[in-house]
Amino acid sequence: MGRDNRQQQDRASNDFGKANGGRQQGGHKSGPQDAAPLPKKEELIAAIIKKIAAMQDDHGTLHTNGENLTPTANQKKLLDLIENKDVVLVNGPVGSGKTFWTCFAALKGLAEGKYHHVALTAPAVEADENLGFMPGEMENKMESHVNQLLESFDDLVGKGFRIQMQQTGLIEIAPHAFNRGRTYKNTLYILDESQNASARQLITSLGRLGHKSTFVYMGDARQNDRTSGKSAYVAFVDRFSDAAYAREIGTVTMGKEDVRRHPLLAKIVERDDDRPLEGFENRNDSKIRSAVSPSGPQEHRLS
Repeated sequence: MGRDNRQQQDRASNDFGKANGGRQQGGHKSGPQDAAPLPKKEELIAAIIKKIAAMQDDHGTLHTNGENLTPTANQKKLLDLIENKDVVLVNGPVGSGKTFWTCFAALKGLAEGKYHHVALTAPAVEADENLGFMPGEMENKMESHVNQLLESFDDLVGKGFRIQMQQTGLIEIAPHAFNRGRTYKNTLYILDESQNASARQLITSLGRLGHKSTFVYMGDARQNDRTSGKSAYVAFVDRFSDAAYAREIGTVTMGKEDVRRHPLLAKIVERDDDRPLEGFENRNDSKIRSAVSPSGPQEHRLS
C-alpha cells in the first residue's frame, strides 16, 4: 500500500469524522466542544457513491492507496455472484482477494440501494493463542475477529469514514452468539474465516437469511484453527453446491493465480507450502473460547 496515500486518506476521513460525528479516528469521542451530530445515512451513501466513482475506472480497475487493482477472473466471478445470488460460498488461500473484493461489493451494494446495511461476523476462535476473556462492549470484543474485514473497508474508504459507517449502522458487527432469532433483511451478511465455524454455526447462520439479503461465506479450508480434523465448512460447501441450489447459491474457488497481496505469498501458494505442517497440529474443540461470553468455552453459547 502507498503509505503516504493511505495517511492522506485516513487524515481526510478523520476530518470527515470530526466534522460530522464528533469522534476522532479510532472511535474515541472528542471533547464536548468538538461534538457535532452524526451524519445521516443518506449523506454517507452519497459520499460512498462519490468514492466509488473516484476510485473505479471504466474497465473495473480500482485505483486506491497507490495501487491499481484489476480483478482476476475468479474475483470477477465473486463480484458477479454477490450481485446475483442469495448465498455465495468462497474458498481460497491467503491473499487471494476474498475479503477485499467482498467489501468492495458491500460498498457498491450500499451505493446502489441494494442493501440497507452490512453485517460482519466470524467465529470467535483464536489462532493457537488463548488470550482469555476480552473486556469491553460486545462490538469491541468482536473487532479482533473481523479486523481483516474492517481493514479492507479502511483501504477502500479510510478508517475515519468506516467508523462513521459503524456509528450510523451502515456497518454492524454481528457476533454469532447473538444471531439466533434474528432475520437479516436488505443486508449483505459476511461470515469470514468460515473454516473455523462449527457445523451448528454454519447451518444456524444460514437460517438468518431474510428478504433481499445476500449471505457470503468466506474461508480457506486448509487453515483450520478449530480442530485437527476436517473443517465443517468443507461439508457445508459440498452440501450446498448441489445442482438443486444452483439458482440461489453460487460457489467460487480462488487459486494461486488470484494471490496479489505479496509476491512471496503467491510463491508460497504456488508451491503448496501454505498447507498446515502435518504432525505438528494439536487443536481440538475444547480449546475454543467465545470472545463474547465471560463464562468460557461452552460450544452451545456460540450457536
